[in-house]
Amino acid sequence: MVPGKIHHPIIQVLLEEHVVIQQALTVLSVLTGRVKRHRTVALTDLSLLIRFFQKYADKIHHRTEEDQLFVAVERNRILRRMNQRLLSQHTMGRVFVDAMADSLKSARSGRRGWRTQFVDNASAYCTLLHIHICDENHVYFPRAEKILRKLGSSPKLPDAHTTARQRYRSQLEGLYRRYVLVNTRGVGCHSQQCVKAINS
Repeated sequence: MVPGKIHHPIIQVLLEEHVVIQQALTVLSVLTGRVKRHRTVALTDLSLLIRFFQKYADKIHHRTEEDQLFVAVERNRILRRMNQRLLSQHTMGRVFVDAMADSLKSARSGRRGWRTQFVDNASAYCTLLHIHICDENHVYFPRAEKILRKLGSSPKLPDAHTTARQRYRSQLEGLYRRYVLVNTRGVGCHSQQCVKAINS
């Protein structure tokens, strides 16, 4: 659930990106289940999803938070403390994504144990990001908006991210349709809302 009382432009964009990242986590959950059950999964699709987390979730989304939002509110003692926790979660997420990428290298070279490595790190990453997003949506972002309003501060989104943001969303939409929509025959309304969120 995305809070409806956020009005600051940069936080609105970050909230929208959270919706997209949550859809990617849904795809990751489906693919993790397939890997765990030894079902066929295209390594190219796993690589594409990992690239989404590296480039969209981390390089675009998390870097915008770190370079723009966190810096803008760091004078507030409470938010400065929260910044440290959120930054540590960003770092942990990178470790899990790197481990997933390493597991695919093992898969391509025929080494045993890649499935366990992928499943363990993908599961940990999903859990971490769901908690992280919930904390930001319902605690950090509302407080940050109040501070930005008091300071009269308006951090900007990097223009260079606009094209990349749309490219990675388009790639995610393809994976979402292939692995999630095809398995949600009875809940098409929810799924269609997810695709709309990805496209927004």
